[in-house]
Amino acid sequence: MTDHKVLTTLLAPAHKKPVEKVRISSDNDNVIPDVVWASNERLPLLLDEAGHLTGAPELVVEVLSAGSENEKRDRELKLKLYSSRGVREYWIVDWRKQQVEVYRREQASLKLVATLFNGDELSSPILPDFSCAIAQLFN
Repeated sequence: MTDHKVLTTLLAPAHKKPVEKVRISSDNDNVIPDVVWASNERLPLLLDEAGHLTGAPELVVEVLSAGSENEKRDRELKLKLYSSRGVREYWIVDWRKQQVEVYRREQASLKLVATLFNGDELSSPILPDFSCAIAQLFN
């Protein structure tokens, strides 16, 4: 599989529905992730009759937005929300520093397991055939 095909798969929601139908919420917060991935096995359990994603996907990716309030929201509020909802993996892509922080579920919460830089490869146990050079993300 080429990098292009892998990235295309990740950037398109698995259910092929518009992004506005992907929401993860709690009582006080409602967020729309930048990228989500759900396995074919879990996807039918996560979609409601209208095709909205109502449960936590296995993977969520957020690209940091400009501004300290937005960055704080991605790093704190969304991390806590995704952790409490059962997301298995959360990637924070920092386009300014050209790095990716990888959080994985450990003992019922998301923990930072790696910060990847230009010379590193991004991979995941939940995506066994996926591998991407970090440098490719920023070129």
